Amino acid sequence: MFQTITEALRGNAELFRAYPVAYTIGLTLVVTVIYLKWHFIGKAQQKALRDNFAGWTQDGEVSSGGVLILRPLKLRKASVFGILFFGGGAWFMGMVAEPKPDELAKHWMTVVLFTGFAGLSLWMFAMSFDRILFDGVKIARTSWLARPFVAEMATLDRVTPLSKTIAGGVRLHFTDGRQLRIRARNSGYRQLLEALSERDLKLRIMLSALARQSNGGR
Repeated sequence: MFQTITEALRGNAELFRAYPVAYTIGLTLVVTVIYLKWHFIGKAQQKALRDNFAGWTQDGEVSSGGVLILRPLKLRKASVFGILFFGGGAWFMGMVAEPKPDELAKHWMTVVLFTGFAGLSLWMFAMSFDRILFDGVKIARTSWLARPFVAEMATLDRVTPLSKTIAGGVRLHFTDGRQLRIRARNSGYRQLLEALSERDLKLRIMLSALARQSNGGR
């Protein structure tokens, strides 16, 4: 491995001596492209992470009757882009592009993958219409993909995190055995937790601990 690196460095040095201007321009372009690639990938990852926890900072809508309405944030735009991009790609590859005889398997695998991602985008689009409704007495969920859910808050047994903490979402357990998952991607997520914590001491402690952690332990 060390010998390979040494040979690569020696080859680059010889290229620089032979073509200093062209080599410098080419190296600058390569480094710039690599930087921009990782810069935009990093920004996209940070944005996706912020979107997953957006309900901590973005309030939900409150109706004239005092009902808190939670909606998935920034899901519809991403899903529409996915439908157009992957659906268009699947259509083009399947109906327009002519595969080479020796690349049939690769070609149709690409069509299948694009179709799968387009289907996933359609699923995300349907999810973007989910709503959580909370009025202090009842909590309800409306969805295109699941049956309507309605529960009396008096039957709430406990609230547990979806993962290690409540930062990414919670699961509401009711005395009849039903459960309702609520993710932090929903607007008004923080407001809902604050309301639920008034009747759940354990949740109140978890909220307090998370607040101290976000404030640097103060």
